[in-house]
Amino acid sequence: MKSKLIFDKATHTYYLDGVEIPSVTQVIPRPDFSFVNPDVLETARIEGNKMHGKIETYFEYQDTFDDPDLIDLDRLLKYNKELIGDFVCSEKMFSYDGKYPFAGTPDTVFTKAIIDFKRTPPDKSMAALQFTGYNKLCLFNQMEYTENWLLCYQTKTGWRFKNVFNGFSGKIFEKCLEKYYHEKEINLYLNNKGKNYV
Repeated sequence: MKSKLIFDKATHTYYLDGVEIPSVTQVIPRPDFSFVNPDVLETARIEGNKMHGKIETYFEYQDTFDDPDLIDLDRLLKYNKELIGDFVCSEKMFSYDGKYPFAGTPDTVFTKAIIDFKRTPPDKSMAALQFTGYNKLCLFNQMEYTENWLLCYQTKTGWRFKNVFNGFSGKIFEKCLEKYYHEKEINLYLNNKGKNYV
């Protein structure tokens, strides 16, 4: 019987068969933005959400709606059809039901690539960990293995791809996943004063 995955938007929490599980971004280390002005971060968050909303609409209706950003994105995707393959899904939730369950929602999955949209490209090693999680989710859900882990971001001249595949990130992601669950068990033990923590 297939496990039931639910996402609570209010708390940004995934539940698998009623049990809370971490997201890909909760498992991996978080970037340090402490040096960035909170107002700048909030502006970036709002702009990022707005752009993601437009992109999601583009994939849902397969239409640019004459929007310059989407027209340019459509051009990039069609030009790289051989690289990325055919469109599979956008903003679809997936779960991994193995020893250490987790979930995630890749921005877009194609038959030959996973694409994540960013305002600006992050550190490649950090991005590779996120893509590793998404790739693991896709494989668990009967999709093809791919090494096309494409960050898609805008420059002054339009949308660009950057492949952040890293052959070492799989091992590190597994360690991050184990660390998350080990720390959760340790905290449960301490919070219960060593009693009935299981």
